[in-house]
Amino acid sequence: MKEELLRYAIMIPIRYNRNQKTAFIDMMIEDAKKLNLAYRSEKMKTRFFECTNLIIGDLQHADTVFMTAYDTPQRNFFAASRYYPLHSKKNQQIQTLEFLIHLILLILACVITVMLLFSWNQLATSTKIGYVLMLGVFALMLIYMSINKASKVNMNRNSASVAIMYKLMKEKPRKTAFVFLDHAVSSYEGYKELLQDHDLSKKKVIILDSLAKGEKIVCATLQKESCFKDHFQTVKYDKTEACDNVLRLMPYAYLLVSADHDEFYVDTKKDDRISMEQVNMIYEILYKSLIEEDS
Repeated sequence: MKEELLRYAIMIPIRYNRNQKTAFIDMMIEDAKKLNLAYRSEKMKTRFFECTNLIIGDLQHADTVFMTAYDTPQRNFFAASRYYPLHSKKNQQIQTLEFLIHLILLILACVITVMLLFSWNQLATSTKIGYVLMLGVFALMLIYMSINKASKVNMNRNSASVAIMYKLMKEKPRKTAFVFLDHAVSSYEGYKELLQDHDLSKKKVIILDSLAKGEKIVCATLQKESCFKDHFQTVKYDKTEACDNVLRLMPYAYLLVSADHDEFYVDTKKDDRISMEQVNMIYEILYKSLIEEDS
């Protein structure tokens, strides 16, 4: 797996803005061409964002579909650096807290600016210096956060999963398709766009997310039993439950994730600390499952 991780986790580790995502798509398309695999890029534009999903293989006639988010997350400066692969509401709470802190800093900077503009002549020199220094600190913080929005190390979200799928792709398994989703690492927009045009309910769908490290590796599912029950711990959801993860959009899918703690989260500030042994092991299990299906 070292070659695959080097290709997608080191050469293009940040896939946050449109140019970075385009570079990833172009590289993956070139790989598909070399492997003589069909590919299809699907774009959707809205008022607020552009979403580009990449499908490699014949999705319509595939029996098995692997998918993962290829985009990379926003960097957290103040909120907890945690990612909950099975609990999207907790992730949304962290993102909301980060946004509110940014907003408070911006408001404080604006208030100080207004105070300086209207009270400059009445303020003592020492007070002026204090306000200017405070404003300078807030301004520098806001500029730095604007320039460095993207998370710079993304082994776990989701470069390792991309690398695993690329290595599986190279084996050219029959009746298997690979879907790389945009706007999917921190939201479900990429999934929603895919499901608008494709019915995957009768296929074996395996979603890879956050697999580069973690004491626990689980397969979350709403199915009667996990197709990986002999290899990974199963997290079983009842079909009447409202899942707090992507399974609420695709109740027929199998979601493979890993985490470090009992609360089932990973520390994104330590995203460079991965287990090559674990990544290799997950690849081997997925590869063997494809061989068994072909035989």
